[in-house]
Amino acid sequence: MRGKKLSVKRENMKEEILTIRDIILEVLKENEGARNSDTLLIFLFLVKCGQVEIVMGDEAGYFIPKKNYHNLPSMESISRCRRKIQNEEMLYPATDPDVIQRRRQNEEDMNDINKWWDE
Repeated sequence: MRGKKLSVKRENMKEEILTIRDIILEVLKENEGARNSDTLLIFLFLVKCGQVEIVMGDEAGYFIPKKNYHNLPSMESISRCRRKIQNEEMLYPATDPDVIQRRRQNEEDMNDINKWWDE
C-alpha cells in the first residue's frame, strides 16, 4: 500500500504521481462524508484518480472501465489506510456520532476476541 503510486490529473495542472495515502488524505480533508463512510471514500478516491467514467442518457451512472482494473488498489487497502490515518495518526476523524459509536464497539469486540484467542 505504501509504495504503490497512482497518476492523478489535476485541473489546470500537470499530471502528478501520488501515493494511495496522499490521495486518501486529500479526500478525507476535502469531504467530511468520506470520514464516515468507506463506500464514499472509495468512490471519491476512484474519481480523483480518474478511474470512474460517467455514462449519460437513459442509463446514466458511473462505471469503472475494465481496462482500469489493473491500476486500482483493493478496497480493503483504501479502508485500511483510512483506519491508520484516523486511528494512529489522529487525522480527519469521523464526525457522525453513530459511526463513531459503531467503530468504537467494533474495536471493543475485536479486543474481546483477541483476549479470548490469547487465553
